[in-house]
Amino acid sequence: MDKAKPCVTPMSTSQPLIKSAGIPFHDPHLYRSVVGGLQYLSFTRPDLTFVVHKVSKYMQNPMEPHWAVVKHILHYLKNTISHALLIQPTTDLKLHTFSDVDWASDRDDKSTKAEYKALANVAAEIQWIKSLLTDFRVPIAHSPILWCDNIVATYLTSNPLFHARTKHIEIDFHYVHDQVLRGQLHVQFVSTKDQYANALTKPLTSSRFLLLCDNLRVHSLPVRLRGHVEEQVNETNSSTKDSFISGVQSPSTNSTCLGV
Repeated sequence: MDKAKPCVTPMSTSQPLIKSAGIPFHDPHLYRSVVGGLQYLSFTRPDLTFVVHKVSKYMQNPMEPHWAVVKHILHYLKNTISHALLIQPTTDLKLHTFSDVDWASDRDDKSTKAEYKALANVAAEIQWIKSLLTDFRVPIAHSPILWCDNIVATYLTSNPLFHARTKHIEIDFHYVHDQVLRGQLHVQFVSTKDQYANALTKPLTSSRFLLLCDNLRVHSLPVRLRGHVEEQVNETNSSTKDSFISGVQSPSTNSTCLGV
């Protein structure tokens, strides 16, 4: 991969993945090994979440086109070796969530009911996160905001009117509607081009992908990689020792970087 050509995005928009496409890959063990490593990497690289999830679906019986996408991911990683998830402290915690559905090529399935079911799933996740933060004694002064790019679904959260198209999502409706009425959740509309979740549900063009990655806090940072760990530890120990002798405390950092 030393001579591999770098890629701007982890997956091409013209490279759909199909289960039975092409011929079987000659080394399934290699495929599983590489994809398994990418799964760990995606924990701190949300820009990889979607494509790694896609290639993971074919680990049992990988095909040549699937391996081509894996190699594309590796080319992308070469171009973003210094990228990492930047976490910064805040004194005013606000919880924003984004709900979206991947329709892929099934345009007929695009409907308000699926979008609303996604809203209900995200609303449940929000309550779990709030409970977790409460256990950690992390206060949330503001009600969470759930952003959705389906304007009809956002209207349903505050409109109790039911009809034939929505009666089959009544349980989901009452759950989200109850959260909104109690003031525990705000559902707002966001345009598709500003929908952060798009980076996690579908392949995007380079311009849109780079913009959304920046919004997801994935930045190019001067991360120290493998080979410098021992040197960094020695520098830290030396610095700590000198600070202890002189009675001067080392300054603390104001941000955390999670990366490779």
